[in-house]
Amino acid sequence: MKTRSGYRWSFPVTDDDLPAPDATEQAKADLRVYVDPNKYNPNDLGNANMFTDFHRDTVRGLEGTSRWVVWDENSNRFRIRDTDQGLYNDFCAPAVENRLKRAAELERAAARASAGTDDAQAINQRANKLETRATATGQLTAMKRYLEIAHTQNAVNRTFFDSNPRLLGVAAGQVLDFGVLVDGDSAAAATRPASRNDAVLYHAPTQFDPAARSAWVDDYLSKFLPDVEYRRDVFRLLGYCLQRGNPKRLMLFVKGDTGSGKSTLLRLFRETIGELGSTVNMSIFRGKAEGPTPEILDAAYLFVTFSSELSGRVKMHGDHVKMITGAGDEIAGRYMYKDFIHKVQPWFTPLIATNAMPSVIDADEALKRRILVLPFDHRLPDADQTDRDFTPLDKQHFLRLLVEGRVDVLRGSLRLDRLHPAILTATAEAHADLSFFQSWRSTAVRAVNGAPRHGWAVAIDDAWTHFDREQKDAQLGHDSRIDRTQFNKQIRDAFGKPQSRKRKRVQKMPHSEENSTSKSILLSVEWASPAAAKAFGR
Repeated sequence: MKTRSGYRWSFPVTDDDLPAPDATEQAKADLRVYVDPNKYNPNDLGNANMFTDFHRDTVRGLEGTSRWVVWDENSNRFRIRDTDQGLYNDFCAPAVENRLKRAAELERAAARASAGTDDAQAINQRANKLETRATATGQLTAMKRYLEIAHTQNAVNRTFFDSNPRLLGVAAGQVLDFGVLVDGDSAAAATRPASRNDAVLYHAPTQFDPAARSAWVDDYLSKFLPDVEYRRDVFRLLGYCLQRGNPKRLMLFVKGDTGSGKSTLLRLFRETIGELGSTVNMSIFRGKAEGPTPEILDAAYLFVTFSSELSGRVKMHGDHVKMITGAGDEIAGRYMYKDFIHKVQPWFTPLIATNAMPSVIDADEALKRRILVLPFDHRLPDADQTDRDFTPLDKQHFLRLLVEGRVDVLRGSLRLDRLHPAILTATAEAHADLSFFQSWRSTAVRAVNGAPRHGWAVAIDDAWTHFDREQKDAQLGHDSRIDRTQFNKQIRDAFGKPQSRKRKRVQKMPHSEENSTSKSILLSVEWASPAAAKAFGR
């Protein structure tokens, strides 16, 4: 008889008494398949401790949810799992029930070795208790109870994952490690197997092939993005989306008529990257909601969100758009039928396909700096428009283009002030259409270098008079009109603080003295038309 090395049981066993390990246990080559039952109390907390000690950092509760993050050895990546029967079968039984059964088997072996002695009966009683305990832990209600405890013991926050902008998860348990690239390297050099230390949770379902080429994708590009330089900027901006956090605080619009290929682009993008992005309802950009807001919670940790076929009738709220696109603030939300309030900081870059730009309430200069428009001006005849079922090669080619754009961004090639002229022009036009104020600003006044000409200067009082007359003539709805306070805020935001300028005021009464009054004049701004200058110019 000898004591089994490494075990904490007090009873002696022989090698022959140990249960034969199966192939999986041999591959693990460790003692985690056995457990010292004396180390854990026979209650829910003890079972929870047994569960977390067994799985360690391979199975962890996801904070703020009832879900789990598990390391899948078969696919070589992390996955999110629900608390369901599959989780019980895959992770509870091996960690608790099966190990207690093995402990009972060892007790039986010890009893057989002690046959005929006074200890045999006591050892068999311990084995009976362990078998009863093992059976009890395998009950659904017991697993639910100890999993609730285990969920909090080794919980991990969602922000722990996908924090490295130089890593991108792709299919087949691979990551693209852009951090190893040097100038001149292609993205092929970045491919390697994923590891737990990468902390990459999202993986595109598409396998990365640096040489992938689809005849259909080539044909699509030649029809809808024939300008190679413009195409490269488009894929730089799309590649920019393949990261968490939206560091440049962008909102991207793909604008074009029906048949311009914009919706096809978004659909191919979405299918190529899979769980990295998802389609969202435009309601998340419209402002605060009174009830549950599951849409923002579901979208918060995506890399990119997709919305299609927006119309000019859609209204967004400027402050909410800025918050969504990265104001540094957390957004509160809750799920349906839940009272718990989650506070999240959105990660995603919105990508929106539209025929016409939406109107934005309180669209200011900070919002305008976030909006970029990619014009799709090449349209196919209706007869040539078809919906394609994308092939794996289509998606591999598209992923290659996205990755090439991502590498360009990491190498500093994305300069928002040096984008293709088509993007800058379309963006400037879109800025003028965001709200009635922006439209008025683009047509009624203009910025000039230096001081305005005499008789063309714009006083803020006169600007309000002109603007208010225009918005009344346009018969704007209540939600689209702004008052004097809002106007002053927006015009100062656009042109800076006005300068006080004195001018003589002639009294019309006989024998009265002239005195002076001051007007707040906008610096470096003139009226855009002679008619306005004649009526209001200073």
